[in-house]
Amino acid sequence: MEKIRTFICIEITNKKIIDKIVNVQKEFESLKGKIKSTERENIHITLKFLGNISTQDSEKIINLLNNVKFRPFDLNLAGIGCFPNPYRPRIIWVGTKAGAENVKNIHDQIDSQLKPFHFKKEKFQTHITISRIRFLDRSSLTNFKKLLDVFQDKDFGTIKISSFQFKKSILTPKGPIYTTLKDFNMT
Repeated sequence: MEKIRTFICIEITNKKIIDKIVNVQKEFESLKGKIKSTERENIHITLKFLGNISTQDSEKIINLLNNVKFRPFDLNLAGIGCFPNPYRPRIIWVGTKAGAENVKNIHDQIDSQLKPFHFKKEKFQTHITISRIRFLDRSSLTNFKKLLDVFQDKDFGTIKISSFQFKKSILTPKGPIYTTLKDFNMT
């Protein structure tokens, strides 16, 4: 039985916002270390990572996701932070402000609909992963923290959220290739 790597997300397609994110990524990439930025075409908010599932299960998941309902809303993308902390950063993210509770509501509905599959439950925080840090030279840690301070309140803009996507991900040496299996549009 064929397995596919999948996740559920909200795509970020606003060119102006993506340009602002790419500019911030470049600032972090200038630090000494191994920092891999998310490709501009792959920038998104992950609602739920499902991992490897069968194609048969993907059909069942699509049917269940049809039950997720929400009204279109505005989401403000603002601020930069990192996981797990500034002393051992692994993920650099863009945060959300107004509208974040609506994203959480969509996430909670997805979790509820997919309960029969027993996917791993994780603490959810609305964010966009913009870079992954494999290694950060100790000499760059001070500059890393300075960049976090500089961008902590940066406003990237507001977008209208009216859909979410069920995606397939194929990992390649040049980065993942995402394909939309189903677009759930609420307009």
